[in-house]
Amino acid sequence: MNLLQALYPLKVLMSKDSFLYKKIRTMYRKYMMNNNYLALLNHDFRAGTGYNLNLESPQTFNEKLQWLKCYYRDPLMARCADKVTARTFVKERIGGNI
Repeated sequence: MNLLQALYPLKVLMSKDSFLYKKIRTMYRKYMMNNNYLALLNHDFRAGTGYNLNLESPQTFNEKLQWLKCYYRDPLMARCADKVTARTFVKERIGGNI
């Protein structure tokens, strides 16, 4: 057990407006993003929607969006997410005189 896992239960005793509470929460979320993203995603999904996330067989639109975030990788998506490379991609596809 590391320090963050030991401190996280203490946040229940603190005021949500306190600096220490916010710092522990931020550090814990960063740790979870790097080490156990699916558990954090499940927790946030349950807190936001009220039902558990099913990534094995997504049924709802929200579950399908989460599945895409976790498992769908297309190089074109990364290329079109950047404004400059998206412009060059469009110029390559349809020409530069638009």
